[in-house]
Amino acid sequence: MKQHEDKLQAECVRLFRYMHQPLQWRFYAVPNGGQRHPAVAEKLKRGVVVSGVWDLFLSVPKKGKSGLYIEMKYGEGKLTDNQKKFQEENKADYEFSVCYTVDDFIKAINDYLN
Repeated sequence: MKQHEDKLQAECVRLFRYMHQPLQWRFYAVPNGGQRHPAVAEKLKRGVVVSGVWDLFLSVPKKGKSGLYIEMKYGEGKLTDNQKKFQEENKADYEFSVCYTVDDFIKAINDYLN
């Protein structure tokens, strides 16, 4: 299932960079999850990564928010407890959107930017 989510995320990032080229340096993935060599994973756990941080971030202030976090999910995927906690702790300053499809992603970006 994670592989499908990764492909969806990559497609959305490519689409964003095509549609919003002037903002390409303000939109990026947060490499917080994924499969890694055990030694690298252990090093990251010691302080670099924060469990629960969402997949994508658009660092453009709009509508009184400092940016937009997007969590890509596939199929029946749901937010983890840590992702819910991250959203709760940051909702005053940031907008959040969970996207299951490219269409969800486009709507979230357009709603935030317009």
